[in-house]
Amino acid sequence: MVLNTPVFSNQEHSTPQTKNIDKHCTGLDFSNPAGLQQIKILPPAFMTRRAEDKEFFHQRYKDQQALVKERLELGYRRRGYKELSGHQVGPVREEGLRSETLKSKAGELFVAAVPRKQDLRSNWGKGSLERLHQKLFSLDEPYVEGNRKFLGFLRIDTDRIWASVEECCLFYRLLAHDGQIACEPHFLVGLKLDDGRFIRPHAIWMLPKGAAIWNEPGKEGWRRGPVDLFHSVYFGLCHALLEAGADAGAPAASQQVKCPLSPEWHTVCPQDVRFPDLSEHAEYLELNHNREVLLRRAAGVQTGMGIVGSNEIFNFCQKKAYEILNGWHYSADAQFKFDYQNKTFGLIVDRLHTELEGALVNGAARSKRNDAAHASLIIAKVAEYAVSHWNPNILQQSKKNRGVLMHVVEGQKTLKERQVTAAQYSAQKNAERTLNSIENAINSLSDKGIGVTKANLARESGISRPTINKYWSELTLKFGLDKI
Repeated sequence: MVLNTPVFSNQEHSTPQTKNIDKHCTGLDFSNPAGLQQIKILPPAFMTRRAEDKEFFHQRYKDQQALVKERLELGYRRRGYKELSGHQVGPVREEGLRSETLKSKAGELFVAAVPRKQDLRSNWGKGSLERLHQKLFSLDEPYVEGNRKFLGFLRIDTDRIWASVEECCLFYRLLAHDGQIACEPHFLVGLKLDDGRFIRPHAIWMLPKGAAIWNEPGKEGWRRGPVDLFHSVYFGLCHALLEAGADAGAPAASQQVKCPLSPEWHTVCPQDVRFPDLSEHAEYLELNHNREVLLRRAAGVQTGMGIVGSNEIFNFCQKKAYEILNGWHYSADAQFKFDYQNKTFGLIVDRLHTELEGALVNGAARSKRNDAAHASLIIAKVAEYAVSHWNPNILQQSKKNRGVLMHVVEGQKTLKERQVTAAQYSAQKNAERTLNSIENAINSLSDKGIGVTKANLARESGISRPTINKYWSELTLKFGLDKI
């Protein structure tokens, strides 16, 4: 007989009644020692599940090893069409491993700069990364995330579409020759179309072995200085690469990059000799830049509108973007709440982009230059930046909005000159706002059928009588008011 649980009986103190109970419950007579030999105790259920799990994981390991063997022997194969970097790409076939075919030190450093297989995250898009628990297959995917605890490379996300790979390489070669950057990047990774165009490549500089930056705030012994230098060098590279379409809005330390070892991309190694550390990079770069100012400069350079036109549109869109986000928040917009809680920020960016386009059409900023393509690029930058930096806990921003008057003080060298120009600009804007308030008050009085006098106008607008007197002559000419 088989029992699922052991049965214990005190035979020394058992009575005939208890013996009968034992026999009745188990079918065995515990007074007979021979009966005890028939008992077989099964293991607990959790031990059975453990054995089943062991078999499952063992089989999964064997399947993974078989797939790895097939990948190594047959190479990379992908059938059908998929969307990549905004384009439909056809089947891909590549023999061997990209890390071996490149034959570069940078390739070895990149493999070392990504986490171990259990922590390595990758995917086909930037939205959500996943763990495949197999480093070989993760590095085959188009997007991969480097080690965020030890920053081993600098990645600049560029938005320019080059006529050819050679044109892109020449651009970086000239920058390095002119001393604007320390050296050419170790990788240029992007999509190469059939017509030869090179689509939005990532430029990657590997840090030398042992020079990775420890990035675990709060850990004992961690220092902020090296991480701050990393950010300064990153923004310095963004400034140097503005003409390449450098996107300063991308997080500096995210380490999410177009994988140079993925067969899905076209990877170029411009150089594999020089590996400068952060200090060497800093010697060639301007380090006094921040993200917001760079976004404004990028809008002017990459749209071709110049700093005046682009900065006016940028200011309008930035202010409107935060107004829209705050409005969605306070009105408990269901779609916004759902997307924000589920961290699908891309959907919020797309929706905000649409709203800003409509606001710009109706706003005064578009009337100064009606260029939909250029304005759309500025809107895209503002929408992405606003969503990534919007904080529901701090809706009233006390932080300085840097770069607002960049188009006004452009070309002025000294601080005193910039301060005088900014003060004049501020006074002009204050005067315009005051005059607009007075004009709105005149329209309001007329609608109510009240006479437009200086006293009534001061009460309606909340503006002092001396200020009303200051603009009265101008208002008389514009509205035909009586000279009271």
